This record gives sequence, structure tokens and C-alpha cells, in this order.
Amino acid sequence: MNVRLAKTIFAFVVLVSSAGAFPLPAGSAADQLRGHWDAELAGEGRRFWFYFDFQPKADAITGTVELAGQDRQFPIQNGRISGNNVSFQALGIWTGTLEGSELKLTRELDGGKKQHMIARRTANSQ
Repeated sequence: MNVRLAKTIFAFVVLVSSAGAFPLPAGSAADQLRGHWDAELAGEGRRFWFYFDFQPKADAITGTVELAGQDRQFPIQNGRISGNNVSFQALGIWTGTLEGSELKLTRELDGGKKQHMIARRTANSQ
């Protein structure tokens, strides 16, 4: 390979890498979920806040869910992580997808009623 071609390839690799075309992995979904998250649910003229404390390990999630205004936390049960998807039970059946810094959640209640919300990491997380 001639020197000119090698310099051109090197310059291209540096340019593309700095532009973010080949981002490095940001860690597993489990690593990204760890910590405290808040989600607001608005509907029927009311607002509710949910507080999550996720303690993932490999493909499992433990931790707690709390509904603002209640003096107790509900343990997360049957928590699973698959790629960027999560599911668990606590005050309903939850499913969600981690998309960047947001966790898009759906809560299913008895009778099939579904509530949608977005959880965001809190400042005191991790």
C-alpha cells in the first residue's frame, strides 16, 4: 500500500469515527436501567407519579415500584430484560422499551386497561 493511500484511509477513519458513524456500545440495557426512574401518568383529569428503583442483573430485574402519595413500595416480581425490552409485575403488569435516556412503559391493569408513560432517570440515580 502506498503512503498516500494509507494517509487517506487513516483520515477517513478518523473523520467517520469522530462523526459518530461507528458509535461504541453504551453498555447493556441492564447497566443502563440500574437506578432510580420517575414516570408521570396523566389522564382522566388527574396526574400520578410512579417511582422505580431498578436493580438489574444479567437478564433479570428486581427492585421496587412506588406510587406517589402511598407510604409503601411494591417489589418488582418476574422482572426480565431482553435486548432493550423489559417486563415485570408490581402494581400491574409492565412492559417497556429503553430508547436512549427514556424508558417507554405500558402498564396493564385488571380488565385489560392500559396506561402509557415515559420514565426518565432521576438526578440521584446510581
